[in-house]
Amino acid sequence: MKRKVVKHGYATLTVSLPSIWVKKHGIKQGDEVEIALQRKSLIINPERKKSSKFVEIHIPTSEKFSPRDITRLYVLGYDEIKVTFQDKNVISLIEREISYLLGFEIVTVTENTCVIKNVAQGIEEQFENMLNRLLFILISMGEELEEGLKRSNYDKVKLTLTKEIECNKLSLFCRRMFNIQDYQGEKNPYILYTLITMIEATMDEFRFLAEFVLTHKPKIRKEIFTFFQYINKMNRSFYSLFKHFDQELFIQFRMERKMAEKNVEKFYKLGSSNIYVFNRLYTVQELVHHMTYF
Repeated sequence: MKRKVVKHGYATLTVSLPSIWVKKHGIKQGDEVEIALQRKSLIINPERKKSSKFVEIHIPTSEKFSPRDITRLYVLGYDEIKVTFQDKNVISLIEREISYLLGFEIVTVTENTCVIKNVAQGIEEQFENMLNRLLFILISMGEELEEGLKRSNYDKVKLTLTKEIECNKLSLFCRRMFNIQDYQGEKNPYILYTLITMIEATMDEFRFLAEFVLTHKPKIRKEIFTFFQYINKMNRSFYSLFKHFDQELFIQFRMERKMAEKNVEKFYKLGSSNIYVFNRLYTVQELVHHMTYF
């Protein structure tokens, strides 16, 4: 669809809005529209009129409860969820699940129902800050986990697990944002959605590693620590590339990954515990490598 640009006065240029779009959104003379720059494109949206989304679901017993029953609706952008049930134990399961959902609280409870509602004000304007926080958690969890392993400080290793919980909260929140408002940043929203999902998957690898160490308390070889240092350096490089792509840094990033691939076999001679640690770290490397395509 093409539109001719018309000049008005000395420096004002105008273009008409397509009638189909105007009718669909009920645009009238004097209404305001939102205009945003996105790379080479100019995005025009009707003025946002936020409406609350409500849904009612039934969870008969605690045995039939699934965390996704609530989390899925949160991500889809619902602001109020009424849950009916026959088993009061469902309430405690819901309470545990909404601890991961930023802004959500149980506001009313009766014998067979509860209402979960979005009670946060202004939090939905914080997408960029939340995404940055998510990236910093990825970096800090790796570095703190490495330090805890080096010092055999299992309390510190255990503490890193709280970062994975925070990551889950932030990743769910960021994905929710895509479903309740039009993202108008410089990066493609579909790419960002996938990126956020992969960051959570990467953090899961650190969690698996931390849980393994806390259970088995293995003796970690120095070769593993050298590889761990490389992983944490790689995470910081990825953050720099994400914020501002630099060709030289990207070339170095790829070269270091290729060097790591050439030395894979030596890690499989270090014993089962060290092999497990290496495999988790190697998966982190591959996930972060694929994130650079974004």
